[in-house]
Amino acid sequence: MPDGVVDAVPVPEPDPVPEPDPVPEPADRVEPLATTPLPRLPVTVRSADGKQVEVRSADRIGRSPAPSASSCFTLGLGRHVVARDITAIFEQAATLPVVTRAHDVSAEGVLSPRPTLVLAEATTGPAEAVDQIRAAGIPLAVVEPAKSLADVDLRIEAVAAAPGVPGAGAELKSRTDQRISAARAPHPRAGRSPGSPFSICAVRPPSVSAAPSY
Repeated sequence: MPDGVVDAVPVPEPDPVPEPDPVPEPADRVEPLATTPLPRLPVTVRSADGKQVEVRSADRIGRSPAPSASSCFTLGLGRHVVARDITAIFEQAATLPVVTRAHDVSAEGVLSPRPTLVLAEATTGPAEAVDQIRAAGIPLAVVEPAKSLADVDLRIEAVAAAPGVPGAGAELKSRTDQRISAARAPHPRAGRSPGSPFSICAVRPPSVSAAPSY
């Protein structure tokens, strides 16, 4: 080795810095009313498909699509809900068994948790499955979807009427109307609305989001 030349000492590479665990996104949650209603039954309601439906018990509310399921929880009836549709993905419903997948309904699946009341959408089918559920003696009330904000109050009334809690429905309508009005109000700084009423409803307030909390 020539004078003055020193072998290079290899420098170990630093250990890779572990990437932080991803922060989980907060789960959708519905916001129940402050009071838990007591169903007043029996009651006869008019289903959206024209049928007169007599409801004698809301102890076990079976398969409901996401909007109706979230409305039941928001009305304070979450402990009565015994099954859900796959579209009901809000946090409080996460542990419930999935018995249907969107609009394609199996009568056997819906009847398996022994419901005393079933809520359905106008698009729920096939019609044979709906007929089979009713033929089994289970009250099935069809609820029209809220296609616009003008339909929201009517939908709340329909969902609250079936399990016999119209008073809770009136309270929820009042809360919802206040939140929609607040969403439409001009922002104090920018002079405009902070967001569309639909975006506000999707965060905290039956039908315009995965976990509405009206």
